[in-house]
Amino acid sequence: MKKSSEIAFSLKRFMGGFRKDKTTWYWTTHALQVSSSIPVLKLTTVCAFLRVKDDPRKLVIIKNERGYDVPGGHIEHNESPVVALNREIKEEASAILDNPIPCWILSSDYNPQQTTGILFFKSYCTLNDFEANQEISERKLLLPEEFLKCYHGNKQLIEHLLGNAELPSLKPLQLQL
Repeated sequence: MKKSSEIAFSLKRFMGGFRKDKTTWYWTTHALQVSSSIPVLKLTTVCAFLRVKDDPRKLVIIKNERGYDVPGGHIEHNESPVVALNREIKEEASAILDNPIPCWILSSDYNPQQTTGILFFKSYCTLNDFEANQEISERKLLLPEEFLKCYHGNKQLIEHLLGNAELPSLKPLQLQL
């Protein structure tokens, strides 16, 4: 088997929409593990699947003008993805991250000259008091299946991404004597 075939086999594509010229563009998902290298592309956005330590079954969800989503946003000029993530999570969800772990890259071929990407993280967090603002009207804690019902975007894609967003248990290991 050719190396390129092996790589393509591990990727999954989802239709993203249509370009101005009416041609289809796609999202491609790249699952990341601790040892994964990040594909070479222009990262534009960071997002996070957040769970609160007090109730790790639930995700921290925000509501913006598009609807319910995971918190995140654009990486500013000369900003690292982790710095951007911390800033966006504080601004949108009023939360502090606890050791965010990269779990997905979502790349887009919308612009054939420059492949761009969204870096997804997973993390526990601590919530601070939340105040609605012009950008974010609401913050909720939802079970993944509740989030999927109200998510505004491609439900198949976000469900696929949730598959690599589990975090290690916070429960101490029980020793068998």
